[in-house]
Amino acid sequence: MTKPAAAEAPERAPEEKKAEAGSSSSAAPAAAPAPAPAAASPSKPHSSPLPALAAASPWLPFRVAHSKALGRHALATRDIKAGELLLVERPVAAVPRGEHRARACPACAGGVCGGRGRPCSPACASRAAALGERAAPALVAIAGASSRHGLPHSCFEGLGAEDLCDLWTLVASLVAAAALEASGEGEELRRKEPREREDGEEGSCGHDHGPSPEADPELDNAESRTFAAAAALASSASPPSSAPAPETHWPLHCSVLDDVPFLLDGWDRYKPSWRAQASGMAKEVHAALRGAEAARRAAAAAEGGGEGAEEGRAPSFFLPPAGGALSKPLDLARLSCLVATNAHGTGAGNPASVDLGFGLFPALAAAFNHSCEPTANFCAAGGMMRARALRDVSAGEQLTVSYVNLFEPRRTRAHQLMEAKHFACRCARCRGPLLEARDRFLDGVTCRERGCKGGTLIPVGRDCGAAAAAAAAGGGGASKSKKKKKKQNTKDEGAAAGSEAAPAPASGEGETKGEEEGQGEGGDDGALGDVEPPWTCDTCGASVSARGSSADGGRGGPADICDAAASMWARASAASRAAPPAGGGGSGSRAAVAAAAVPLYEAIVGLAPKTLHPHHVLVFDSLMPLCNGLRAAGDPAGAARAVDLLIRAMDALVGVPSAELGNLLQLHAELLAERCGGSGGGDSSGKGGAAGALRQRLARSARESAARALEVRRTTLGARNPLTREAEELVESLKALK
Repeated sequence: MTKPAAAEAPERAPEEKKAEAGSSSSAAPAAAPAPAPAAASPSKPHSSPLPALAAASPWLPFRVAHSKALGRHALATRDIKAGELLLVERPVAAVPRGEHRARACPACAGGVCGGRGRPCSPACASRAAALGERAAPALVAIAGASSRHGLPHSCFEGLGAEDLCDLWTLVASLVAAAALEASGEGEELRRKEPREREDGEEGSCGHDHGPSPEADPELDNAESRTFAAAAALASSASPPSSAPAPETHWPLHCSVLDDVPFLLDGWDRYKPSWRAQASGMAKEVHAALRGAEAARRAAAAAEGGGEGAEEGRAPSFFLPPAGGALSKPLDLARLSCLVATNAHGTGAGNPASVDLGFGLFPALAAAFNHSCEPTANFCAAGGMMRARALRDVSAGEQLTVSYVNLFEPRRTRAHQLMEAKHFACRCARCRGPLLEARDRFLDGVTCRERGCKGGTLIPVGRDCGAAAAAAAAGGGGASKSKKKKKKQNTKDEGAAAGSEAAPAPASGEGETKGEEEGQGEGGDDGALGDVEPPWTCDTCGASVSARGSSADGGRGGPADICDAAASMWARASAASRAAPPAGGGGSGSRAAVAAAAVPLYEAIVGLAPKTLHPHHVLVFDSLMPLCNGLRAAGDPAGAARAVDLLIRAMDALVGVPSAELGNLLQLHAELLAERCGGSGGGDSSGKGGAAGALRQRLARSARESAARALEVRRTTLGARNPLTREAEELVESLKALK
């Protein structure tokens, strides 16, 4: 759940020089814009930086610019090094996912000591209590409306029952946070946060937490100052400035009332049926909160507490102030769309990279656009969101993150972004001709035409390569009729392959006619009417029918091959999720289930390279469960081979570090070390631990993987993250491995 935005800009966008003067944070207004105009004029705020970002502009390593094509976007104000901390932000509200409520903190949705679902600190305990009391009537109304109207199954496409209930739970938490903020109590709670944990202090979960490096703003500030000082020193030899680095003030605290109204909610891009159902839910929630407010005032008046004054002037407990943001039913309906569009996962700082919850981080959502070749990543752990540079970034270059899984085919990513975020990605990875892009391998089927040597068949669709090339070159010279025909013929690829459809700007402004004509609400996933387009070989140029015929000797076409492989993968996935044998229970039975699915996943991986490309998405998605099954079966050698294939595919397909890559490298090193020690299945001869030259090779590879895992985790997670420290310990332990 992230914000819709235009994708990556050119590294240095010249058109911004004209637009920045009045709309970017370089103007650095002394006073933040008032929330009232933001609510009154929905189009204007989206061209301005959030008040919190504008106030922080003197010490941020980026500035927020605005253009018609890109909307709001972040541009580096100086050269930035890989791994540099770009942003640290607390959520304005966060909730655990339904399936993880027993594990995650109810206030920050982060992981907690012991995984017992209790507040992870005294400050979180105070905030959870304050928000819980204010959100209680809304949560009751949400549960009732969901059961009566079946909203979890039909309100938002792409969201299941649990997801939608979590979404509305976050809406209720945001409304409660707005009421808390308006009362002034929220600021009082926030002032306590920097001292929330002292050495030996007992947390509310009953454990001695001690100092928490993942929630210590002083460590974040020290790290940011170190990077800024190094950058200033590096630039001192070249004019003009050798001024001291500005003081940083992490974490960034955004406001529900002041900053959230500046986010794009995408309301107009949702189907009318979605808006109608969201409005119905919002009316019930708003009525429940108003009823609770009236009952509270009546009780206070009866007790002589002085809260029975005129409703518009008396302080509100359950709702934000009347007339402001989030005070009307329509505000809550639009807020549900804003949450679906802008929220991010939280608590994912674990080896499985599992999001325990999700929350709204306005600064992150407003500043960083999407790209399938991101320059930065984000991770929420320890109750705070951190964004870091994935590689060296030059001053003036756009800072981007990814909203989707980067190891999906281009068409899948385009469909996900258009369906959930309402924009078409125009990054360099997506707009180039598919026949020349590394993305082609994710859909690739081995070409079996005579004379072809190592070619790959790609479902580019008719004229798709020409359309992409024309779009990459600016698309000039095409007549109106040709443009319309091209849109129709390349609908399966959408704007991801460089069609005429323009991206939906982050600002909500400047939508083009091409977008309206070329991007429908539903879209087509590849078929042109009732006839599927042919597949094209990237080597011999042959055009092959998608489906087989009686003349092909029963081999089937490339689409038939992919369908058969997808059916195999579905059976393997069902087998790996099967219930453990009766009476088994525990981790042993789960390992048995994982091991039982190994032959099915091995069959899919075995299709490459004779049938599927080795980087085909079905092969890629089979390697991790295959690794898990082989480990459960006591075969670390086979598991290490599967992980090695995954690492190679990640490097070839994306080429930028990620938390998942760090986890795989760590696992690879551990599996190789296990082979060296003979504690696992040993080498292929079955004689225990490897020996001689093989052992030396394995030890060297283990050290290389561990060292790279440490480097990747320092870049993506930071030096003090627990996973980074775990990688450091592994590197040290492998030094003795010979």
